[in-house]
Amino acid sequence: MKCATHPEVEAVGVCVNCDRAVCSRCRTVVGGKTYCPACATRVSDVLKRKPTAKPIAGGILGIIAGVLGSVLGIIFIAAGATPEFPWQSVDWSEEGLGIALVIFGILAISGSSFAVARRNLTLSVIGGICSLLAFWPLGVPALILIVMSHGEFQPVSASSTCVGCGWVNPGGARFCMNCGRELPGPKPRA
Repeated sequence: MKCATHPEVEAVGVCVNCDRAVCSRCRTVVGGKTYCPACATRVSDVLKRKPTAKPIAGGILGIIAGVLGSVLGIIFIAAGATPEFPWQSVDWSEEGLGIALVIFGILAISGSSFAVARRNLTLSVIGGICSLLAFWPLGVPALILIVMSHGEFQPVSASSTCVGCGWVNPGGARFCMNCGRELPGPKPRA
């Protein structure tokens, strides 16, 4: 078998990611696996990428915004349910605002907890939006930090079964732990 890049040279291996034959000049070993130059660059870029604190900070801000929004909602509910004078009825505008704040606060807390765990980008963004609606001074930076860190979240729909060798990998893995092939699913944005 000849090298895919240098057809005059005999191949010494096959790239585990794209199945291209590689010679000793083209062969790159990353994590004990043989890669062609193009795949080696992509794999080493993924391995070099360090997680930041952005999703954790955004998630914590979202949780705090959710708690503050819920507390404000409870205050509005209590203020609307207790009229100032006995002849007045319940103020449903305050009640409705209070109920909405409590609901958005609960959704902000639960959605932002996904951002802290870097688990589900969609639910994290929904939590950031709800934190924005519950208590906007903290919700704005929470949502911005969550969206800015979109590449750090584990893919939701990534298959953990390798199409090359059939190995079942742990959830959220991007490369097969048996053969090194990239797993199907959403790719992180550069």
